[in-house]
Amino acid sequence: MPRLISLFSLCAVLFMASNSIASPMISSAKFINKTTITISGDKFGIKSSAKPIKFDNFEDGTNGALLSAVDPSWHEYDGGSPPHSAAYSNVEKHSGSLSAYNDPVVRPRFATNYFTFSPATDTIFVSYWFKAVSTVVGSPDGYMVGKQIRLGVAGSATNAPYSGPGLKLSDYRANQASGPKLFYNPGDGGIPENQWIRTKIPWNKWVHIQVYEKLSNPAGTANGTVWCDCVGYGKAVFTNVITRKSGYKFKMDSVWLGLAADNFNPAVFDLQVYIDDIYIDNTQARVEIGDKDSYGDCTHREIQIPTAWSGNSITVRVNQGSFRSGDKAYLFVVDANGDISNSYPITFGSGVIDNPPGDVTDFKAQPGDGQIVLSWVNPTDSDFKGTMIRYATGNDPYPATHTEGTLVCNRETAPGSSDSFIATGLENGTKYNFSAFTYDEAGNYSETAHVSAIPTSTPNPPPNTPTGLEIVGGH
Repeated sequence: MPRLISLFSLCAVLFMASNSIASPMISSAKFINKTTITISGDKFGIKSSAKPIKFDNFEDGTNGALLSAVDPSWHEYDGGSPPHSAAYSNVEKHSGSLSAYNDPVVRPRFATNYFTFSPATDTIFVSYWFKAVSTVVGSPDGYMVGKQIRLGVAGSATNAPYSGPGLKLSDYRANQASGPKLFYNPGDGGIPENQWIRTKIPWNKWVHIQVYEKLSNPAGTANGTVWCDCVGYGKAVFTNVITRKSGYKFKMDSVWLGLAADNFNPAVFDLQVYIDDIYIDNTQARVEIGDKDSYGDCTHREIQIPTAWSGNSITVRVNQGSFRSGDKAYLFVVDANGDISNSYPITFGSGVIDNPPGDVTDFKAQPGDGQIVLSWVNPTDSDFKGTMIRYATGNDPYPATHTEGTLVCNRETAPGSSDSFIATGLENGTKYNFSAFTYDEAGNYSETAHVSAIPTSTPNPPPNTPTGLEIVGGH
């Protein structure tokens, strides 16, 4: 039976993978120039093409120009006169100076565009920023049906991306101030089940929306997935559903921009709709920067643009989005299965990202009776401020971040200096797993230096008494 997961359990489905032993693990991230970061780690998985199918921040146009005229890969939806194409606008933008927009009061109500790609795919992921602007939200006269993004099959019909098979996100209404409905077409035009986004997407504010669909394979098998994440506002997901019915062979090859609206009285209703920073790919594998150290807690995330990808190294072109210089943020890697890495702290500064200091070196632990003597050498980075040490016990893993485990010490000292600390009050016979986190003035923490030891009440035995010695020369 198809499984529909509620808002409250979605986080467990989408984000519990971050604790999986198979999840990606970031160990370091370094700038190779002002606009590129190389991320090192493990279990990043395979991404056949590092670059996404398309990323468009709509900065190549000019205010008022039609998308289809500047970038022909954005096909006009349904043709017609005046042209049924969205336009570039400098009035509202999530980042940069331009976005794609439509004003269905003064322009065609379905003036939008769709993008097609080849080869077609069984899986598709889209991330974008969306803003709907109106002054009559919540009023009875604000009735209208907004049409959000749709994933599908271009085929030969000009409206196929809109009405054909695939994921659909639609029907947000001004008089209800409600969020869009997530549904999907498995091939026959029917909608097997649907769910409204449970929390309201705010009007007059930029919202980050991500959608994903995996088609049933083989067709007719209940192993498909459809989900939508309106970051910080609402989530919905279908798992183990039939997203391609038996007998159908379609694959997805198109993305329809959600800039259309219908069923309203333009004499009493105003509306301007904007989309910015759209990212299209055939896999969930991606890199994002978020505002919290837990992916599921983020209310602001910006997708990054990968240029190289292997199992243990990723290179991305930095997309700062609407993060400001000085903002503290966190890197995340998501693999093709949707498993999420640990967070890696960074800080935006002067248009680039400041890395944390290097790790401590020569990190040692000498056990004693109810205590362990820790020693280390601090990094030589000029912005180094201090070292924090935390521990976990027994079979628990080393603390992965500076907020996990039990605090041992937090010592501020000079770059390159040697330091030590005696951890007392420990239980003999228990294994203590220590992690050392260096940090800078901006609050960036390293995350990779570890050591373990077991305190014991039995002192180290004295050296054996030497035997067979011969006194020479009367001494």
